[in-house]
Amino acid sequence: MIKNKRICVFLSASDVPEKYKKATLELIDLMAESDYMLVYGGSERGLMKVAADRMREKGGKIVSVVSGEFREVWRKDVDEQIECANIPDRKKKLLVNSDAIIVLPGGTGTLDEYTEIVETKKWGNHNKPIILVNTDGFWDGLLDQYKRMQSEGFLGKKIEEVIFVTGTSILAIDYLNRMFTNEDK
Repeated sequence: MIKNKRICVFLSASDVPEKYKKATLELIDLMAESDYMLVYGGSERGLMKVAADRMREKGGKIVSVVSGEFREVWRKDVDEQIECANIPDRKKKLLVNSDAIIVLPGGTGTLDEYTEIVETKKWGNHNKPIILVNTDGFWDGLLDQYKRMQSEGFLGKKIEEVIFVTGTSILAIDYLNRMFTNEDK
């Protein structure tokens, strides 16, 4: 099994419906079982707190990448804290300090982080796995937009060449396990 890979999880710092908390807990449980480290935005709010609390409960490692804008909600009990000057710097450091990215439902901040890493991968600036977890169809509108962009010639690559979309955490972790196993061959 591949160990100590750093998995960046983009997720909300808001309190959201229970179905998203449940999906977050399931993902973190699977990450901990696979000895993956959680890399995240470092907040003590919303799904970010849910994820970090669960990773701590499971004995897993937590890396927080924080920026000054959110200083009042930084999580303190982390294994590594990376401080950033601002949000753009934070996005760069989240990517640099991760081996893969998993995107859970979130708001405009999550969408901003996600679209930037998709675009940078599309242009060959990194080749890290990006997994979009479409819990309860949350990202259906975005996926429909990708189809339209593709059919009308706005995308240079098929989106499936850049991201992996799944509805479940177990398929997300299975995909990562395959990617990391193939990487080591």
